[in-house]
Amino acid sequence: MSILPGSFGAYVDRLESMSAASMRNEHLLPHLDGEVSRRLRRTVTLADLREMSAFFTGEDLAARLLSHVSADTDCYADPACGCGDLLLAASARLPIRPSLRQTLRAWNERLVGRDAIDDFARGARARLALAAMSRGAIPDPNGAGNPADLLTNISQGNGLELDFAADTAILLNPPYGRVDAPTECDWTSGLTTEAALFLDGIIDRAASGARIAAVLPEVIRAGSRYGRFRKTLTDRLAINAIEPAGIFDALTDVDVFLLSAQAGGPTVGVDWPGATIAPVTLSDICEVRVGAVVANRDPHAGPWRDYLDARSLGKQPTITATQRRRFRGTVFTPPFVVVGRTNRPARDQRPRLRATIVVGDRPVALENHLLALLPHTTTLAACRKISDVLEAPATTAYLDVRLRCRHLTVQAMRAIPG
Repeated sequence: MSILPGSFGAYVDRLESMSAASMRNEHLLPHLDGEVSRRLRRTVTLADLREMSAFFTGEDLAARLLSHVSADTDCYADPACGCGDLLLAASARLPIRPSLRQTLRAWNERLVGRDAIDDFARGARARLALAAMSRGAIPDPNGAGNPADLLTNISQGNGLELDFAADTAILLNPPYGRVDAPTECDWTSGLTTEAALFLDGIIDRAASGARIAAVLPEVIRAGSRYGRFRKTLTDRLAINAIEPAGIFDALTDVDVFLLSAQAGGPTVGVDWPGATIAPVTLSDICEVRVGAVVANRDPHAGPWRDYLDARSLGKQPTITATQRRRFRGTVFTPPFVVVGRTNRPARDQRPRLRATIVVGDRPVALENHLLALLPHTTTLAACRKISDVLEAPATTAYLDVRLRCRHLTVQAMRAIPG
C-alpha cells in the first residue's frame, strides 16, 4: 500500500516522458542523483518516509557498495530497489547500444528489481532509461510508448519472492523499520530491525555462489541482541568485508555498514567487531551496569533516594547527586563513574565518552539513560583510573570501530581495552 502523494506520481510521469525525448545531459543528470529524494522529502513527512522505508542510497554510497562486486558480474538484482539507485550504479558497468530501446532490451536481461510501491518501481525504470540516454543511447524519434517499459524485470512486487542464481550480485538497501519477528525465527523474537529479517529471507533464496552486497544498519554489526544473527550470517555466508560507512544521511540519522559476502559460507578470516578481546579490558577494573530508573514509567514508590539523570550531569568531573525521588529498585553506592548511554561516533577531536565521578555518602538511583561503572576497588583513585581509560584517545578509536549505534552497550563497554 502506498501513501505517496499524487505529486510524486506526477514527477514519475515526467521522468517517463523525458525518456521518450532527446534531452541535453544537464537536464537529465539531476534526476540521476538526489532529485528523487528531494522531491519525496518535500512532499512526504519524515514519519511516513520511515513507515515506507523510503530512504534512497544515493550515488556515492551506491558506488562504494558496488566497489565490493566484481565488474564481470552477469546479473544484478535489487529486491528492495526503491527508485533504483543501486541499479543505476550497476548500469554504469553495462554497455550502451546505438539506440535507447536496444540498450534497455539488453539491460533487461541483466538488471532485476522489485519494490512494494509501484511509483518507486516506475521511477527506477525511468531513471535507468535516463541513465542510458546520458551515456549516448538515442531515443527513437518516431517510437511510440514509454521506452522504460522495456525493463520488465523491474516491477512492483515482493523482493523476498525472487530467486537468485549463482551468477547474480544481490544489491541490497533493505527496509530499516522495526517489526515483530515471525514465530519461526530461530535467532530473535519481539521487535527486530526489518533489515535483518529481510536479509535473512534473501539468503534463503540465494543459490550458493551468489554475491551479496548490502547497506545495513549498524545495530546488526554491533548490537548485543543481534549476536545470534551475526553467527547465522557467519555460518551461511562467506563474508569478505564488514566496513563501517558512517551516517546513511542527515535525515535518517542512522549509522550503517557495508556487508560483502558470498552465499554458501561459512566465513573464514573475517571477524565481527568485538570478536577479538584485548588482554586487559574495562571489565577487569570495574563492573558496567545500566541505570534502573525508567523515568516515564516508574511509579515513584519506595524509599527516598538520591537521584541522577542525564540532564543533571553537567560538565564537572565530579558531582554529588542533589535530586531526590522515591525508588525501590537497584541503587549504586558512591564512589563510582557514570557516562551517558546515548552516544554517537566522534565528529571532532574530543573524546567520545565524558566520564563523571559520583561521590557522596548515600546510595544513588540512576536513570536508565546512564551507565554506572562500579570499580572493583571502591576508591576515588580507582574511579579516576576508569575515567582516564574512558576519555583516552584509544577508547574513542576502539568505540568508533566497535560500536557506531546510538546507544552504548554493556558488552561493548566491558570490552574497552584497559
